[in-house]
Amino acid sequence: LVAGDNDITVTGSGEHAVEMVGHFNAGTSTFTYASGSETTVEAMDYYSLDLGNGNRTLSDANVIGVAKDLIVPETAYTCIVDGSTVEFNGNEKQIIPAFTFYNLAINDTAMRSNTGSSLNEAYFLELSGDVTVQNNVILTEGVLDTDGHRLILTNPASSAIGQGYYTSARRACYINGAITHSLPENLSSSATIYYFPVGDGQDYKP
Repeated sequence: LVAGDNDITVTGSGEHAVEMVGHFNAGTSTFTYASGSETTVEAMDYYSLDLGNGNRTLSDANVIGVAKDLIVPETAYTCIVDGSTVEFNGNEKQIIPAFTFYNLAINDTAMRSNTGSSLNEAYFLELSGDVTVQNNVILTEGVLDTDGHRLILTNPASSAIGQGYYTSARRACYINGAITHSLPENLSSSATIYYFPVGDGQDYKP
């Protein structure tokens, strides 16, 4: 199925409202789960993904890819995220909403395509509010600007977030802003290493 620029709205509900068989090319579409009842969000690549207004379960069968916007409900809702991975994998500026993720993956190539002799901060990903991650933050490519908000990791394991990097003006991956990482109560002076892959604008300063 090739969506092109045609938006898709699914009104069905339940675990099998959408079942991925074959290949879905999202184009520049917005895919909306519109049911007010509990619905499972299929693990596949979207351009813009609108969770609609209702209780949702994010599938843990594969990665949920978002190339542009993740739109979450403004009204009260329940979203079960256990075991799921949401990857922001676009080639343009992306805004990550205030939300609770299980695994959050950053893999945005916009900066690689729009950078000269220095990092183009206009193409940093941004948080629009505090974001909580229950398990792992997976850093592949792109700089995430917290924009005055917090990235909160509740998983106390040292593996909850890895090292960032800066290899050139076109390839970098780190958090530009504040990280709050829960640590074990019995943390000792062992050899366990906790990484805080943070930067300050153009500079990676872990």
